[in-house]
Amino acid sequence: MKVNIIYKFLASLILSFFIVSVVYAGNDTSENPVDKTQQFYTKYIQLYFKITPPDAPELKKLMKDNVSPSFLEKIKKAQICADGKDPVCRIEEVSPEDGYVYIIRAQDAYDDWVHVNVDPISLSDRKAVVKVSLGGVQEKAHILSVSLININGHWKINSVSDLSPAKYRFQ
Repeated sequence: MKVNIIYKFLASLILSFFIVSVVYAGNDTSENPVDKTQQFYTKYIQLYFKITPPDAPELKKLMKDNVSPSFLEKIKKAQICADGKDPVCRIEEVSPEDGYVYIIRAQDAYDDWVHVNVDPISLSDRKAVVKVSLGGVQEKAHILSVSLININGHWKINSVSDLSPAKYRFQ
């Protein structure tokens, strides 16, 4: 009798543990900042080469879902050139209000940039920095440092800077 009760208790304990594990696994909304960055830049470059205008609904949704509100506001206000310290602002025909200067740190892209590779630089629970390499197959890679912040369990791009820019990125 005691053995039967112990078996039932252990069985219910194991079943409870299994159910809790399945529920938590199914509700895991945590994102990986490296994967999120890979997905974002792959889609962004695809839209770029489709010549998608900055105000197109698909691009606006991609940006809203993946870029922090504060960084979106900077893009909207074209603040990258406000203080004149960013070297990209001194290049003729730079139009930061188009957003390209912010996201790919270039006004023009090469076909090779459809090859997107990402690697973590630093990761924590709240912040991440990811290296993004655009191209590098036929041309020199255009390498960016992308900073992300965790907002309510969702990783959002909060800034983009040059690590090793392609020399021909503004033409």
